[in-house]
Amino acid sequence: MVLAGNVDSFYLGNDAARQVGPVRLAVDFSYQTPLSRGQDEGDLVAVLNGRVGARYRVSDTVALGGGVFSDRSPRERPRQFGEVRLHYYGATLAADISNRYVVREQDGDKTEEPASMAFGTTVALTYAVGRGEMVRGAIGGPELYREALGDVTAHEVMLHVGSTLMR
Repeated sequence: MVLAGNVDSFYLGNDAARQVGPVRLAVDFSYQTPLSRGQDEGDLVAVLNGRVGARYRVSDTVALGGGVFSDRSPRERPRQFGEVRLHYYGATLAADISNRYVVREQDGDKTEEPASMAFGTTVALTYAVGRGEMVRGAIGGPELYREALGDVTAHEVMLHVGSTLMR
């Protein structure tokens, strides 16, 4: 459990994971309390985010995983041009390929258990849709220029590639 904050706002997070045979299940959440930052900065509202995932070990060298998540914005309703508040909801799929290599001493007289190094590569694809509001400028009508609050939808696709080296 993580607890952080100052006098005005706190962030609370917790996670849990469980191995059931070749499957590893994980659940994670975070909660941020409201924060009053003053009239110029804009307040932050309370927000709860969560993540749920699973990883299945197909073999000694291959694992497949996936999960769903939320990434809700703590910003209050936008008020000025260019301000935006988006709440993202998404899913991730991943594949992990790893190989373990034995590291042996060159001195043949040693009888210790040989050490090993694991090299791994993870490739993941994440998709998220963000829904929210944005203050935009509108030209025309009775006023030459005015600011208007409008609905916004954003689509985000990310490719993640990572490498690991561990003992």
